[in-house]
This record gives sequence, C-alpha cells and structure tokens, in this order.
Amino acid sequence: MSDRRIIEELAELSAGSFYPMHVPGHKRNILRKNGLPYGLDVTELPTTDNLHHPRGIIKEAMDRAAGLYGAERTFFLVNGSSCGILAAIGAVVKRGGSIIAARNSHVSVFNAIRVNALKPCFIMPEICESLGICASVMPQRVEEAIKHAPYAEAVVITSPTYEGVLSDIRSIAGICHAHGIPLIVDEAHGAHLKFLKVHGFSGESALDAGADLVIQSAHKTLPALTQSAFIHVGRKSNIDTVRLSEQLSIYESSSPSYILMASLDETVDILLKEGEMLFGRLSGNITRLSEELSQLKTLRAFIFKKGEEGVYEKDPTRLLINSGSTGLDGGALAELLRKKYRIETEMSTGRNVLAVATIGDSGEGFERLTEALLKIDDEIIQSAPLTESEHTKVCSEAHDSYGIGADSVGRVDFDYAAACDSDYEFVDIRASEDRLCGEFITLSPPGIPIFIPGERITKEAADLLWEKGDKVIRSRSEGQKGRIAVIK
Repeated sequence: MSDRRIIEELAELSAGSFYPMHVPGHKRNILRKNGLPYGLDVTELPTTDNLHHPRGIIKEAMDRAAGLYGAERTFFLVNGSSCGILAAIGAVVKRGGSIIAARNSHVSVFNAIRVNALKPCFIMPEICESLGICASVMPQRVEEAIKHAPYAEAVVITSPTYEGVLSDIRSIAGICHAHGIPLIVDEAHGAHLKFLKVHGFSGESALDAGADLVIQSAHKTLPALTQSAFIHVGRKSNIDTVRLSEQLSIYESSSPSYILMASLDETVDILLKEGEMLFGRLSGNITRLSEELSQLKTLRAFIFKKGEEGVYEKDPTRLLINSGSTGLDGGALAELLRKKYRIETEMSTGRNVLAVATIGDSGEGFERLTEALLKIDDEIIQSAPLTESEHTKVCSEAHDSYGIGADSVGRVDFDYAAACDSDYEFVDIRASEDRLCGEFITLSPPGIPIFIPGERITKEAADLLWEKGDKVIRSRSEGQKGRIAVIK
C-alpha cells in the first residue's frame, strides 16, 4: 500500500498542466473569489480512482481507515451516515423481511424499513427519569424481542445516543450472534470512542465490541467535513460485502465529492499520527471542566453516570447541562449562552442543553464555556423546586419527544410500510386524538421521530404536538398551521 493521500493527488492536479475538458463545470477556474476550493474539486480521472470501483488511492485510503479502526473492511460515505444505514439494512435484510430496531433510532432507519417494506419489531431503551432522556437498550430487551420476532434478519441499535449514552454492545452482539442475527450499530455520534480507550474511558466502540456493521459520522466528532462518514464491517462478521457495495451504489451519489473523501483520508492520517496526543489533550480538558463545574450551585452538569437510571456507559465528550431548579428551561439557557457569551451549543430540549467536545476544541473554548456557566450559575436566582406535576411535565415532554409509549413498540403485526403508503388527510391537532398518524413528526436534531405513520395519537401526544408547534419537523403538514396528517 502506498502512503499517497487523496489530498496530495488533488493538489497535484490543481497545480498541474492538464486542461480539464471534463466536468465539473467550474473547470477549477475561480470566476469569483469566494473561498470555495474549486481547485481541489475533481471527477473520476485515471489517477483519482473511483469510489464505486476503488482500485487506487481511494481503496488505499479506505484500507488505512479499516486498519485504524480494526475493521475487516471500511467504506467511505459522502452522503452521510443516513446513506450507510440505508445500505446496511438493505444489505442484510431481504425485501419484505423482519427487523428488530430500537424505537429511538434515527429517521434513516425508518426510511430503510419503509423502502424495503420490512416488518419491524420496535424495542424501547430505558429512560433516565431525572432528565427525561433515552438511556441504554438493555440486552434482555433484545433477547425478548428475538423471541417475539424469531424471523428477524437483523437488529439495529443506536449507541451512543445523541446525549452520549452507550448500550452494552458486547452483550447485545453475543445475543444476536447466538441466534444467527447480525447486529447493525448506528454509531454516528461515536466515531471518536475507540481513541478514548487509552485515556481512561471504560466503554468500547461498537466495532471493538463485536458489532457486524457500524456506521459512523466522521464529521460529527472528528475533523472531517460535513456529510462525510464511514461504514465498517466487523472482522468476525459474515456480512456479504458484495451486497453492501451494491446497496451503497444505490444510495450514494454516482458523482461523489473528492473533497469529502479527502477529508476522510486526512482525518485518518491525523488520527494515525497525532491521535494519541490530541485525545490526551481533549481528555485533560474534559477532566478540568468537570472539576471546575463541580462548583455549580444551581445548574447541573455531567449529571448522569454509568450504572445510574438505565445508563450502561457514558461518553465523556457529551456535555449535558441541566437548568435544575432555576427559572430557565433548556432553550432559555442556550439562548443566554449564545447572546451574552457567544457560545453556540448543539441542542436544547426540556431543561437540558447539550454541548459537544472534540479534538478540534481549544483550551480557550473550554475556558469560555466554564466561565460562562459559572457566571450564569452565580447570577441566576434559584427558583422554588419543581413541583411533582411540573417535573412530570418536563420529563413527559422529553419522553414523548423520543416516541415513548408509542403503540408500535413490541408489536409484530405493525404494518409500517402500508401505513406510509395509506391515504391521509389533515385535521386540527387538537382533534387528532385516537387517530393514526399519517406522517413523520421528527425532533431535529437529533432526527428521531416523535411519531411515525400508523402510530395512534393519544390525548397527551396531541397536547404535546400542539404545544411544540413549529419546533418539530413534519413530513406532510409543513405549512399546515395547527394541523396534522392522519390516515383516512
């Protein structure tokens, strides 16, 4: 294998004497000075290889990535992890087959179930009651689901969750393999986990824990460009990589971005040469942040831990801040951080604000976050503790945001694909109680459906949807103010 990286080939082409009488249409000619990297944006040429038929520098780059992660084979994705999830499910489950999936899965899992007309059996994760967030999927739930749906051809789990909760993938993989079922793990938010191991992290990456197919958004937690991702095949898996390649050719662009592929290759090179130093620095910064935020009197940080409230393991780079008994909800706290302290956080919901730490963060960034949270904590007036009904309402809102209590869970007769294709009509949300939902209603980020077509809408859910208004994404009723699509 050569050490030549994709970016080196692109730079040589940009500086070379070949005239590009081919696509792309900008011809590497900067018509306007706008900072876009036209010079590096090329197509499939004799020296640039082909993502869908890799034999040269792209194959070598993917092989380096596989070696880094300990995979049997790694594929570069330029259509994000969503593309990888669609391809993974399509590769291991026959059309019309059965699949077991966690109900807190990303919307791309539901899309794969729909386009392949699969019969889903949904399982629920545990719930972290104090924060109203999804915790781990317990191995016994997977075992029970397999007994309930013995013809399932795959199990799909999200680990870590958006908030950084990991499931016991090693145990779940063992259960799946004992039944001859492959395990697919959506590790979109965990491409960095493998490199925390030497710095005190007691958890495992899904690939190291025995998953068969692992999909990672390299752009989310590593220094790759947005939309770039990996799909890894486990070394002990029996995955048909020919079928997987075929599925990738269906869902991935036939004109892949070389800039995105180069960013994946550069990310691998950075991790190979500087990963230990960079993750050591990150771990040190997180430890100092944790120690300093232990001074908080009213706000709460780093508040759910391994072994508590259904949490198997916690990703230390996900910084969840809870407004506690203050008068602020998560949205107000995030707005205060943004407007007064110029810190943009990842997400806010209920009473939580989520910040994400990566090897791209500077020490100054950690100091700014620490200073801001300590100042806010000093300045805000502690409100009266939440009443039991207020606490229930906050947690219930977050629970419902992840589809908790959805009547599709545990059913093997739930014809989701048929529900997606059913005729629908728009009704007032307040009049939707006991109707079957006729669309996706998604909280984004993180892209988890609150409701999917065919699930029954309860009064509590209708009230929640009315309250959320335009804070959710509706696949059919966008622009239909106060209305929702239901099945006729």
